[in-house]
Amino acid sequence: DTGNQNNFLYRNNGNGNSWIKLQLVGDGSNRYGVGAKVNVNAVIGGTNRWLTRPIEAGDASGNASALVVGLGDATNISTLRIEWPSGIIQELHDVTVNQFLTVTESPRLGIADATVSEGDVGTTNAVFSVWLSGPPATVVTVDYATTNGSAVAGVDYIGTVGTVTFNPGETNQPL
Repeated sequence: DTGNQNNFLYRNNGNGNSWIKLQLVGDGSNRYGVGAKVNVNAVIGGTNRWLTRPIEAGDASGNASALVVGLGDATNISTLRIEWPSGIIQELHDVTVNQFLTVTESPRLGIADATVSEGDVGTTNAVFSVWLSGPPATVVTVDYATTNGSAVAGVDYIGTVGTVTFNPGETNQPL
């Protein structure tokens, strides 16, 4: 007979601590970012701390659930760093706490070879094509510098440094 039992409803009001809930979306890595490492830098209890959490498979199908990171009394996240299985490292700065955040893996970067026929007089420019595996949602900047290999700067080529910029939606830039 269950007619004499009391029913109870409990309410958990939480504790007022800060948190962030992350859902990763892989592009070059697997779809759920399984194997990624999430590093969170915040001031907690008056001390600057780095918290590291791995993204692991969440169920038998390999679907990862969202990662929740407790942040104590932190008021913001200085740096949110994601090390994707593809090798891409992605950083977000000054992230607001107490939010659900979906982070999509940044596109992969590549550079095509350039061949130049050597002459006996003057110089010939080599033009490289720098590409992204997918269109970025925000501006992407890439710093570059030439280095010696089988050719030597000042003898075989003119050394250079610079920055390539991809605006949202762009996937190819000459260098």
